[in-house]
Amino acid sequence: MNQSSEHREFSRIAVPVVLTLCCEGHAPITATTCDISMKGVSFAHDAAIAVGSPCDFTISLSNGDEQIAIDGHGEMVRADGSVMAMRFVEVDIEGFEHLQKLISYNATDSQQIERELAEHIGLSRRDQGC
Repeated sequence: MNQSSEHREFSRIAVPVVLTLCCEGHAPITATTCDISMKGVSFAHDAAIAVGSPCDFTISLSNGDEQIAIDGHGEMVRADGSVMAMRFVEVDIEGFEHLQKLISYNATDSQQIERELAEHIGLSRRDQGC
């Protein structure tokens, strides 16, 4: 395992889903995710959104005829050329459950995902307290 992945709290899963962002001072953008974790998402887009910008987001999932939305608030943490990344700050409880399922179903090692989820309360580590 390389050093950069050792410090990650949650595994990244390469799954393409539709992401809509509304960031302060910018028109809404729609992109397809490159990868997603319980902590955030990366996506390809050339919008000039500054690191640190707050954003509202919706991740759109389709389950046959049913449309599922994961809504929340995030913060831009990377903008390297056409690849951007956003850290999840807040995800509603129903969306959090859908996010867990999305990641678990698409993971190559579902047991690793279960271990990661067991070590956390929501998005925070159990040992960090309140």
